Amino acid sequence: MSIFIETKNEGQVNLILGMTTRTSKGRQRVDMVKMKNARNLQVTFSKHRAGLLKKASELCTL
Repeated sequence: MSIFIETKNEGQVNLILGMTTRTSKGRQRVDMVKMKNARNLQVTFSKHRAGLLKKASELCTL
């Protein structure tokens, strides 16, 4: 939100609230391709490790 100050004669001050809108591309589909950089692959796995292990343990209990 932006605030604009408008001044008029005799010392009157009006505040105008301007709503700014952001446009986004939304949720995009990501193509499944193998990562070429091994470091990026390790980082991605380490971020997803807990969820993957939890899912594997849930499947084992079935």
